Amino acid sequence: MKSESLTFARVIGMCFLLVCSCLELSAGKEKNSARSGDQEFWVTSFESPETVLGIVGTIPHRPSTGHHFVVVHLKVKNLSKRAACAYFTARVKAEFGLEYRRDLIFFEDEVPHIHELLPGEETIGSYVFQVKDGVRPLELIMEPKGKQGCGQGDSVFYPATINISLEGVQSLPTP
Repeated sequence: MKSESLTFARVIGMCFLLVCSCLELSAGKEKNSARSGDQEFWVTSFESPETVLGIVGTIPHRPSTGHHFVVVHLKVKNLSKRAACAYFTARVKAEFGLEYRRDLIFFEDEVPHIHELLPGEETIGSYVFQVKDGVRPLELIMEPKGKQGCGQGDSVFYPATINISLEGVQSLPTP
């Protein structure tokens, strides 16, 4: 009977340790981050400025009637021992099932330079979207763009689609 009590106590103790370690792991993963292969992505903040710079340079543009700008700020870290060599397209998933792609024609945004990210290096950048008024952005979606690779002889890197929640992300005040 004594050995059964001791065994039961050991099982309970091991379960306790397992639950605690799982809680610690889940607490360490940030809600607004994602990992794809050897790259880690964090949405650091977003904002809705009244104007953004146009592709021509310093000419500010206003959003189309009934829309507002959403600028999503992103940080990426290469955890690999080789260059990242990845290109992505970005879009925002919003309420009511709406999705918005970043506008490549009119707006100048400073996308993160993931395609030249060296081992252990980090980069930051942002994506500009025009979102309908009254619609809240919910998620940033990063999709790999075509075949990926650093050049001749290098292994090809095929990242997966990355979904990052915008819920609870710090919203920067507009100027």
